[in-house]
Amino acid sequence: MFSGDGTKSGGRGFPFEFTNSNPKRIRKMIRFLQNLGVKKDEIELRLQIRCTKEEFESGLIKKLESFWSRFLSIPLQQFEKPNVRISNKPRRSKFGTIRLRVNSNFLAKLFLELEKFMLAGLPQSPATGRARVPPKGRSEEG
Repeated sequence: MFSGDGTKSGGRGFPFEFTNSNPKRIRKMIRFLQNLGVKKDEIELRLQIRCTKEEFESGLIKKLESFWSRFLSIPLQQFEKPNVRISNKPRRSKFGTIRLRVNSNFLAKLFLELEKFMLAGLPQSPATGRARVPPKGRSEEG
């Protein structure tokens, strides 16, 4: 349903968050939020990336933030401090991952209710009590 990770509760107040590494999915989510009445200046973004020390020192973070800012037409002032993990063998997407946040009780509750609605009737995992989605093309019985 969301095509990404995120939260619908917790954090500062009761924010809605959406995280993805695909620029087109992030842009679609922003358009969707705008259709719900969210203004672009209400959206906070945060780059999350794993990179080598050499990539970090070469200015990779600034380049990626600039890419996202241009692609999404959102000024760099709306970006929070990036979450950078230095690693010898980073596994990362080409553009890093963006966490989009809107501090809105309404949005958080709306997406939480949508998730409940979408998962209603799905079999529950005995271990977690959460809905299990059968693998694509297979029923729960098969």
